[in-house]
Amino acid sequence: MPARSPLAPGVRGVVRHILALLPQLKLLLEQLKQSERRLDRLLQRCAQKSRDACQSSLSARPQNEHSDVEILRSLPGVGRIVCATVLAEAHGVLLQDNRSTLRALGGIAPVTRRSGKAYPVVERRRACNRRVANAFSHCGRTAVQHDLVCRQHYARLRRRGHGHARAVRGVVDRLLDVALQMLKHRTLYDPARRRPLHTVKLLKEEQPPVCADAGSGIGNEASTSCAPGTQKQTTQGDVLARQLTLD
Repeated sequence: MPARSPLAPGVRGVVRHILALLPQLKLLLEQLKQSERRLDRLLQRCAQKSRDACQSSLSARPQNEHSDVEILRSLPGVGRIVCATVLAEAHGVLLQDNRSTLRALGGIAPVTRRSGKAYPVVERRRACNRRVANAFSHCGRTAVQHDLVCRQHYARLRRRGHGHARAVRGVVDRLLDVALQMLKHRTLYDPARRRPLHTVKLLKEEQPPVCADAGSGIGNEASTSCAPGTQKQTTQGDVLARQLTLD
């Protein structure tokens, strides 16, 4: 039987220390699971109260309306912790549909610093709610991993020279606009309504030119009869691109 190789000095002490920490880690893991189950029950209770209010005879809202919990959870990157944090810390701002306040609360809105005639410097906002800012950051990173449009928007910001944190904040800024519209119209997230970047480029390249001041008459014969040089020319792709949620 081959002899055991001698252990390096201090290895036995490290092993004993790890064995002593294992019960504490198991207890911590169990407490985390209990907290997650409790958080799920609280979110389900909030959603149920919202549905009960819709079904009440005193409520004028439609009975099939989605709750705030269901709407937020349908967004890419929003899980139980992000949803609970936003509802607990910024629910009043969501009800007011105040985009600027929500961006400032989560540290998404930049700050412009200028002293006298010095050149203005745009910096990250640090005076914000750190819990909401951390939730937004986690939401943005997860959305980039699982949503095509968010991933393309992140890649475009990185190509412009922005860092990782700045690109993630740009993704979150776009998701905030989507979330506010979803809460306003009581609809769930539909990725099919957000077209990828290459679709917008194809629309701009393939559509025939129309007059920019033709209003809503896209595709009408009267909208294509403008004299060249008298009115600003654009394409249907430009008009459709402005209607999309992409830049």
